[in-house]
Amino acid sequence: MDKLILVSGLAGFFFFALIITGLVRKYSLKNALIDIPNERSSHSIPTPRGGGLSIALSVLLVIGLLFFAGWIAMEFVLALGIGGLIVVIIGWIDDHRHIPALWRAISYFIAAGWAIVCLGGLERIQLGSQVLSLGHMGTFLAIFWIVWLTNLYNFMDGTDGMAAIQAICVGLLVGILFWLEGQYGVAIICFVIAASSCGFLFWNWPPAKIFMGDVGSCTLGFCFGVLAVIGEIEDTVPLVVWFILLAVFIGDATLTLLMRVMKGEKWYQAHKSHAYQRWVQMGASHKSLALGVLLINVIILWPMATMAFVWGEYSYHIAAASILLISVLWGAIQVHYYRNHS
Repeated sequence: MDKLILVSGLAGFFFFALIITGLVRKYSLKNALIDIPNERSSHSIPTPRGGGLSIALSVLLVIGLLFFAGWIAMEFVLALGIGGLIVVIIGWIDDHRHIPALWRAISYFIAAGWAIVCLGGLERIQLGSQVLSLGHMGTFLAIFWIVWLTNLYNFMDGTDGMAAIQAICVGLLVGILFWLEGQYGVAIICFVIAASSCGFLFWNWPPAKIFMGDVGSCTLGFCFGVLAVIGEIEDTVPLVVWFILLAVFIGDATLTLLMRVMKGEKWYQAHKSHAYQRWVQMGASHKSLALGVLLINVIILWPMATMAFVWGEYSYHIAAASILLISVLWGAIQVHYYRNHS
């Protein structure tokens, strides 16, 4: 593909997301799709939601264009396109009127199950120099991986700019890695996620003029989950690389969930105990948090993910190091918060 065409196309998706987000903001204000601050919120000003629709539409649009251009296989279109459409619809409805958690979970399992069936399952995983055969268990684990990533991206979308920054960082580097492996269609999808997230970020940068909403955060989590499985199945960008790149979100969401379970709290209820929320509660600005996530990704996780990609035999150890690092950071923030609020 001509580089000029690629750059022009990505610029087009940037402006597409920029314009659509602005239109969604007007729609949300007109139809009272507003997040009203409460005791569990990290924001203090009523703010419209649903702006992530621009990212979701960008992804669905590029999937269709790539398929008709012959750049991606039908199974990828069905997995990402149809499965993603389910998540987009559920998210958009939930942004309008609350859908009970059980029904949202069922919908996400249906979307993830559909995606994995279309991809033919996941029977083995590359761990360093070893290949772990999973058989049918791998299919179930892949479904849970996608559903968990869909939910945790939603959990982590709680402050201005952070979820979009994470999407840009992941989409950009993974797109480069897919491109290097010759999987150009999938790479372009990743680049479009990054470009459209940039367009959305124009409106979401602190202080945010609109929030992403479930339609954006859940769609991003679902797409990253499916793309990670595709990378593993196609032996291009393995799951362990995705695990490293998403370590900030995976680490905070998972460790916070475990902490709440151990404390006997209702883990499924909304709360303000994530490390990123604690950071804001201790007086840090949303802008500093977003920039902090950017720096962690670019300075630490990008190099670690690249090393895991290049030196696959050490990828397991590098992934373990990344999780250890994020765990230490998470623990330090939690301890500092409790010391100052005890």
